[in-house]
Amino acid sequence: MLKKWSLGLVFVLSIAACAPSAVSIRPEDKAGIKTIAILQIEEPQLRMLNLGSGMAAMGAVGGAAIAAGDESQKLFNELKKNKFSFRDQLTRDLKNQLKKVGYKTIVVKVKRADVRSLLGDYSKLRIKNADAILDVVVTNYGYVTEHFLFSPHWRPEARAFVAMAKPMGTQVIYQDTMMYGYHNPLMSGVELDASPAFHFAEQDDVFKAGSKKIISGLKDASLKIAMQISSSLSK
Repeated sequence: MLKKWSLGLVFVLSIAACAPSAVSIRPEDKAGIKTIAILQIEEPQLRMLNLGSGMAAMGAVGGAAIAAGDESQKLFNELKKNKFSFRDQLTRDLKNQLKKVGYKTIVVKVKRADVRSLLGDYSKLRIKNADAILDVVVTNYGYVTEHFLFSPHWRPEARAFVAMAKPMGTQVIYQDTMMYGYHNPLMSGVELDASPAFHFAEQDDVFKAGSKKIISGLKDASLKIAMQISSSLSK
């Protein structure tokens, strides 16, 4: 048991070390922004894991599209059958929510050295007709639980790193981490609770609930992340 928890702690610590420092956007930086260029979001890693298990340390690290494990593959198949893409969903939600707070948006393709990390250097991005660049990286999403004493339910989760800079700018003017569902105790960021409607007592109950319910939970994760970003950028 100690070995499993040690592996899990190593995993949690390694993820926590990767989180960017928070930067609050200043009113004067918001004032000149009318059009935001959203950098194309990559499809995040999908996982269905008990994060209290040592296997979590093995299954969720790396650039694979799906974390190791039969249940993660089963969840992937369920989403593929229904043509659900978290990347596409979050892109739509971001555009809609940013429009509600007065911004126009465009989506721009970029090449990333690491699809699980923010671009970091925005000084070489020449984007016409945009006043700011919004970089959003979702590192993982899916359904998880942790420990029967602290978090007994399986629920949807998603973690996103967010940054904003001016085109060809060298300074980040806004940066944060969003944690929907699973709240890493060693990582600072905005904690977004998963709706009780998408909590399940057992892993099998997630699949018994059906594709519509499963996808609704992931859509809720996407929407709440988009709403939090747009709220932070609201003038």
